[in-house]
Amino acid sequence: MIEKEDLSTNQIGHSGEFLAASMLQRIFPAIAFPQTIAHYDILCETKSGDFVKCQVKTTNKIEVNAIEKYKYWRFSTSRRDHGSVVNKYEENDLDFFAFVCLKKNLVVFVNAGDVGKKFYRIPVDKMNKRKQDLSLKKIDRDWNN
Repeated sequence: MIEKEDLSTNQIGHSGEFLAASMLQRIFPAIAFPQTIAHYDILCETKSGDFVKCQVKTTNKIEVNAIEKYKYWRFSTSRRDHGSVVNKYEENDLDFFAFVCLKKNLVVFVNAGDVGKKFYRIPVDKMNKRKQDLSLKKIDRDWNN
């Protein structure tokens, strides 16, 4: 895999959205990207014709807890409104998150109701293909009816 350390914020975000979309397209009949500003990044049409909203959060670096030396991938679960004002997503803004780790080329999907804090952390050793596959199956079960 090509690894580039100096990716711009836009490159990181768009790469994450396309990686998540490629996985969601495997389980949903159709997906789309909103053409205007929205609180979600990908709209998925379910088998029953309903629509569910996915917010993609992407990281490209490992963070370390200085006290415990705990290494993790950290994802912000807040949204920016009007530049610097940070707000938590509202209940109807999205249905699930896609947490993308570009360095590992992996995506973990988590229902919005299971994400409660300002940040979502995945330990470095827990971000793996098995976790990715199980999370995608759960999204398929929970939303693709």
